[in-house]
Amino acid sequence: METQVTLLKRQSCRSFTKEQISDEELNILLQAANAAPVSMGNYDDVELCIIQNKEMIAEIEQTVASVMPVMGEHPAYEAPTIILINGKKENAEQAPLAWCNASCIAENIMLSATDLGLGSVYLYAVPFVLSQVSSIYQKLSIKDGFFPVVAVAIGNPQQEMNIRETSTDKIKKKIFL
Repeated sequence: METQVTLLKRQSCRSFTKEQISDEELNILLQAANAAPVSMGNYDDVELCIIQNKEMIAEIEQTVASVMPVMGEHPAYEAPTIILINGKKENAEQAPLAWCNASCIAENIMLSATDLGLGSVYLYAVPFVLSQVSSIYQKLSIKDGFFPVVAVAIGNPQQEMNIRETSTDKIKKKIFL
């Protein structure tokens, strides 16, 4: 798929089939994550938790829904795969590097998912709640000194993802000539 087509096709998917993504697809997504820019090239400042266990995903969704009812019963949209992107706490205290790094990684994962014909959605409420619930935090074996920053839910979309109409007018701009 050409870059522009991928960019125009990428959109938030909130309705997934039950089918798990393949190991090959997961490997491609992980390659995309590892190709993302990370501040000063410090890849030791981030880690990924790949969650494909149905019971763990159900527990995560139940926990998040109970803490943030506004997110609904399935805040990860029952996706078969969640990639949780964790960052170093000290980076978050000094500057927003953990969020910058995680967002770059998430975007690479989502663009790669689109290229593969998969659906994806950026999740913020899920990692926000997980960082406050020590029982799940421990089950995910998140390294000391790290915290969940962003997550991406991934799976096969219920509906085909079509190219979106876009313009240059969504974001306000100033042009200096």
